[in-house]
Amino acid sequence: MWGLAAAVAVAAALGAAVAAQEWPALQQGMWEIVRTLDTRGGAPRTITDKRCMDPSEEWKRQNATMARAGCTATPIKRSGNTYTFSAACKMAGPETSTTTTILVESPTAYTMKVVGTSGGQPVKEEAKGRRVGDCTR
Repeated sequence: MWGLAAAVAVAAALGAAVAAQEWPALQQGMWEIVRTLDTRGGAPRTITDKRCMDPSEEWKRQNATMARAGCTATPIKRSGNTYTFSAACKMAGPETSTTTTILVESPTAYTMKVVGTSGGQPVKEEAKGRRVGDCTR
């Protein structure tokens, strides 16, 4: 019985640690994100997106969605203004494994780099986000 109680206590502590992960502190507002995708040996593609958001809250939502879909992620590690985590997914498509590094330049700018493999092929993405103003809604 003691073993079960200890296991439950450890699981609760781990759950609290995961829930309390420290994400970067970025400002809510209108953000412009320029993403450069380099997948499966093709020519890199650049996509620009502009939307009202809080990037940290968006990352939390995306990670929760991926977890519900069966992906696993390591806890976020912070070193100064750099945040790193890894994820692995095996869903309907190819198996994917990535490491994400977020460099926070200020509360209004970041650079995110994702490197890994998908279906055995290398994938790489870089996203530069910057807050360009208040939301217009």
